[in-house]
Parts: sequence; structure tokens; C-alpha cells
Amino acid sequence: MLFLRRTPVAEWCVIVAMFVAFLGSLSPWFMWPIFNTYVLLVAVLLCMGFVVRTRVFSLRKRWVLPALFLLVALVYNVSIKGFLVRAFVFCLIQWGIYVVLFNLPDTMKGRVVRFTACCMAVICMVSLVAYALFLFAGMSMSPTYTMLEGVQKTEYLNYRFFLLNIRAFAEEAIPRFHAVFLEPGHIAVAASMLLYAQAYDMKKWYNKALLVTIVCTLSLAGYLLTAMGFFIKKVVYERQKSKVAIWAVLLLVAGFLAWNIGLEYNGGNNLFNEKIIQRLQVDDSGNLSGDNRTGDEFEVAYNNLLRSDHVWFGSDFDASMFEGGNAGYRVYIYNFGLVGLGLIILVYLSCALSYPRRVALPLLMLYAMIFWNGGTPLWFNLIIPYICAFPVYRDLLVKKETV
Repeated sequence: MLFLRRTPVAEWCVIVAMFVAFLGSLSPWFMWPIFNTYVLLVAVLLCMGFVVRTRVFSLRKRWVLPALFLLVALVYNVSIKGFLVRAFVFCLIQWGIYVVLFNLPDTMKGRVVRFTACCMAVICMVSLVAYALFLFAGMSMSPTYTMLEGVQKTEYLNYRFFLLNIRAFAEEAIPRFHAVFLEPGHIAVAASMLLYAQAYDMKKWYNKALLVTIVCTLSLAGYLLTAMGFFIKKVVYERQKSKVAIWAVLLLVAGFLAWNIGLEYNGGNNLFNEKIIQRLQVDDSGNLSGDNRTGDEFEVAYNNLLRSDHVWFGSDFDASMFEGGNAGYRVYIYNFGLVGLGLIILVYLSCALSYPRRVALPLLMLYAMIFWNGGTPLWFNLIIPYICAFPVYRDLLVKKETV
């Protein structure tokens, strides 16, 4: 008879719960029917872990302030749109999940990230193989038509192992890869932060798989975050400065080669040139072409908001009022105002307060970039790597200083 020790069972309940939270926030197609009720499953798993062993996590003083700021931010975001009991309950459950995450032992935070990275790698690699067979080997697959109604209506062909955005499929010879998730950018950003939270330990097969996934998404945000995070890790935490210089040169050479290949291949008529290089070029107005997260109609509405009394508490964002997709920090400010923005800043800053500046500042910079681009600061797939990365880089800094 197999006897399981109580502590491992409790820990696995928590680790699996955090993975479900991470996965659910990315909205894979097989979780669409339950929408955000996946947080109930997460809560049940956490309760099971707590019942099996009450000390699977313990409250720590350092996380009291972040927990309070997060509670205020979550309640504010719910109440500013009109108080609904169901939304308030889910808000409290979400807060409870984050409180558990905050107070996990550092070793368990590392296990959460590694398990999540491993599971995400399996999902993405299975999806990528099916995607490649479909595109290049002509494998016959019968898709189902799906329209997802949320912030904006998006039509997909669901091939079970992967999704294809119908609009992109019609416009592009080779659509961007986003596995079973909504958008390429979502999975690319999440994967890049999982790599950062593990200090780019590329000896692990699942991290190599995540890197391949990022490359295949052709996500400019994913590329920039991965390159920047890797460079930060080498500059701040590498003990041998000669290696830092070597990596800097290698990154520059790789970027130069990729840039020229993208410009020259097929006369520039290729996805890499269209999705990456052209978006890094400066347009006539002096802005990056890739800074296209909002449309002209929304920009007008956003600028009007900044000049009105709604700038403090935001206004109702109705995607149907504006052409194209709109995302990023402007949409968040439009929804929740400067007060909402201030609360999010307090949440992220308070999480970093108890860590050295050389650990906290790089993480804050990366997440400021993510917020600028996505405007979704409270997604589990962003906060989980953020919280779990702090002890990893604190330990790296200690090792560097003691050598």
C-alpha cells in the first residue's frame, strides 16, 4: 500500500492550484465555457492543501502591505463599474489566491514556476507539432467555428490542438502561432516571464520549448522582453564581466543578422519583416510603428477623457464603440482612471520593497513595459512569475557578492 506523506500532498495541491490560475488567466479554448469560474477550482485546491497541512504556507509581515494594496485595487476595480455581488465574491477569491502566493516559502515559489513552465511547454509543443503538420504537411483537420465575445468579438477556427484567428488566417500565408490561447502576444509575454523567473536556466528542456514558442509567436513584445530580461540577468548578476561583454556582442550580432535577413528575404515580403522589423521603425509622426495598441477613434476618446473630470476614476470602455482592437495602459486608464493606475503602481512597488534595488528595479522595469503594452496588471500569468522571481534574483545577487 502506498502511503503519501502529508506535506508533499499539500504542496502539490498548492502548486497545481497556481498552475490552474496561470493557465485560466490565459483563456485556453477548453476553459472558455467556465470563463472566470476557474478561480473556484483554484480555491478548492488551495483549501485542500490547507486542510491536509495547515502550515503549507504561513503569513509573513513583509506581505501585509502588498496584500492590503491589492485588496483595495481589486475592490476598487469591481466597485467603480457598479457593485455586483458575484463580481465582489470573485474579487475576494482572487485576492485570497494572491495572498497564498505571496506567503509561500521561497522554495515552493520556485517549484510553482518550474511546474508551470513544464506544463506550459508540454501544451505548446504538442500544439506546435500539430500546427506544423497542418501548415507544412497538409494534415487534414476538421475545425469548428468559434466566436469569442468579450472585450471584442474575435472569430477563430478551432483545430483542437491550436487556434487560428480567422482574420489573420485570411490575410497571412503563415498565421502567427498562439497554441490554444487567444493571442500570440499573451502566450509570448507569459512565457518570457516564466523564463525570467527561472533566471534563463536553458539546461531545462521545458525552457528551451518556451523559447521556441516565443520565437514562433512573432510577438514583438515577447521578443523585446526576452532579450531585455536576458541582458539584464547577464549585466546585473553575471560575476565575470568578460562574459557580459561577449553576450552583449552576441546579442547585437544576432539582432543585426535577423534584421538584415528579414529585410532581404523574399524582397522583405515575409512575416518577420512585417511583424517585427517594420514595427520597430519610426513613422512620419515620430512614433514607433509598433506602438499601435489603440486606434484613432479610441485615441480621440482617451484624450478627451484626460481633459475631463473622468480622468480620476475612468469611464466605461465599450470596445464596440471603437474600430479595431485596443489595449495597453491607455485602455486601463480609460477604464479605471488615474486612481486605478496609482493603486496598481502601489501594489507592484509594495511587493518589491523588501528586496534589494538591483533585484526590484529590473523587474519593475520589465513589468512597466508589459503594462504599457497590455494593460492587464492583475492577470495571474503576470503576477505569479513576478512574485516568484524576487527570491531567485535575490539569491543570485547574494552569490555574486559573496564570491
